[in-house]
Amino acid sequence: MFIREKDYDKFLVKVKIEIGKELGLESDKEAFIELKEIPTIETLKLKEMTSKSEMELIEYFKTILPGIITDHNLYASETVKMTNEDVTALLFEKTKLATKVIGDYLEKAFFTSVPKTKGKLKA
Repeated sequence: MFIREKDYDKFLVKVKIEIGKELGLESDKEAFIELKEIPTIETLKLKEMTSKSEMELIEYFKTILPGIITDHNLYASETVKMTNEDVTALLFEKTKLATKVIGDYLEKAFFTSVPKTKGKLKA
């Protein structure tokens, strides 16, 4: 029996992306974000975006990112965890960081794939 409030978290694929070095830390493991699988329509749109320009893909991913972050260890202060919107803004401040997150997400998520070469997205 599937019970949404109990089993929903196990139902969706999640991708953990380590980003510590991109944030100036010693190890990638020091900072992470976890993203969940996106719904069917968004998955199809994301697949469509991979065949368009890199800019269109990045713009689309930026719009869906706050809604798919399930966990992270990024803090605004010693005790206040950043909101998903703040995490998204931080990730998109640096091109290399944004493309790493997008590329890793697309590569690790089983439901879609996009060619990646030398840390760059291939449109």
